[in-house]
Amino acid sequence: MMNSVSLKSPAKINLMLSVHGPRGDGFHALTSVVVALDFGDSLQVRLITGPQDQLNCNEPLVPTGEQNLIIQAAQAFRARCGQAVYFEFQLEKQVPMGAGLGGGVVMPQSH
Repeated sequence: MMNSVSLKSPAKINLMLSVHGPRGDGFHALTSVVVALDFGDSLQVRLITGPQDQLNCNEPLVPTGEQNLIIQAAQAFRARCGQAVYFEFQLEKQVPMGAGLGGGVVMPQSH
């Protein structure tokens, strides 16, 4: 059984972005047209024995606690599947924070 996976999160440029009203979860609904670039962040995900998820990042300004969307996604996954599985994440930032090149689209890395 495989216990780790590498994911790429390419930088992107918004060709069009419309921000709509807030959703029930506190985020805003968006409509956008984006183009993925040839570089971006990478995320290594590994199964671990709990009792909590771990997020490490090469960029010290990235929050690694429960306010991080990666940790929130792991918590939502656990709640949805009903399994006590925990993860260690290693985020390698290449996309500068606040540069307008958000790397929010996560795609599996092909081998």
